[in-house]
Amino acid sequence: MLEPTIENFLKFEKEYNCNNIRVYGIPIWSLYRYEIHNEIKKQTVGRVSEGGPNPVDKKDLLRMALNALKPFCYRNVDVLFVCDARRTKNAETGLYENIFLDDISKKYKSVILEQPENRKHFVPNGMKNVYFTDRVAFKTNIAVKLSHKFNTTKRKRYTKGIEEVFGNIFKAIEKEFGVDMFDKMVDEMVDRMYYYEITKNIVPRF
Repeated sequence: MLEPTIENFLKFEKEYNCNNIRVYGIPIWSLYRYEIHNEIKKQTVGRVSEGGPNPVDKKDLLRMALNALKPFCYRNVDVLFVCDARRTKNAETGLYENIFLDDISKKYKSVILEQPENRKHFVPNGMKNVYFTDRVAFKTNIAVKLSHKFNTTKRKRYTKGIEEVFGNIFKAIEKEFGVDMFDKMVDEMVDRMYYYEITKNIVPRF
């Protein structure tokens, strides 16, 4: 069996041309490769990182919905920044700062699209040009939850597409790394396809 090193994983990807595979036009492997490699390591050498966030609950959805309702009122900006919500609190001002983008964004007519970090934003940030992209997170989580609950036609189609395209690749992962992750990864990759599709439809409107 191969050790789950990044070198062996990259070699496997290249051999099976994984990053060029698309399912219904979505480059799902390249969107989910980090999680796939982590799962291989988790099942072979033990847990490699802290557990992910808890499942989305009603409070999370409500918070996302309230942020999603805020109108996007920025027009004709010169620079568009996209970042996560990993802000650090300034002990002197009490504001949460993005040490990479805040100062730069002030030099231009710009807007920062801030994606939630574990469904949270750190406020106050003292910025007037920050827009929370919770509209994407809200629509994604609702769509995924409904697809699971009702086993929608789209979810069945996406699931079949993943199974047909990646079935042999996950068999190869089991052979090369000794990890059976087919069912878990298929389900999670389908969820990620929803995220990609919804994000692709919403972001251009900004």
